Amino acid sequence: MTTNNTNTNTNHTNTPRKLPRMRTIPKAYAEIKALDSGTSFSMRALRRMVKSGEMPTVTVGNKQLINLDLLIQKISGFDDGQLCG
Repeated sequence: MTTNNTNTNTNHTNTPRKLPRMRTIPKAYAEIKALDSGTSFSMRALRRMVKSGEMPTVTVGNKQLINLDLLIQKISGFDDGQLCG
């Protein structure tokens, strides 16, 4: 008997895919705060980014989820590899 060792966590080039770190708005803010306890970035600023569409979300039930890595990239001043200004 042969077994099929198909890895469902790969794409067509057989490289592993990275699962996005999705967080609710409060949890995403808490992670930012944990990374930098002295940050001036606020929960209100994050909610504004979501409301304006600047920060994309995925809605699951009644929760909006944010890709934490994308958020970190955006508030670090980089968006699509370009320095934001």
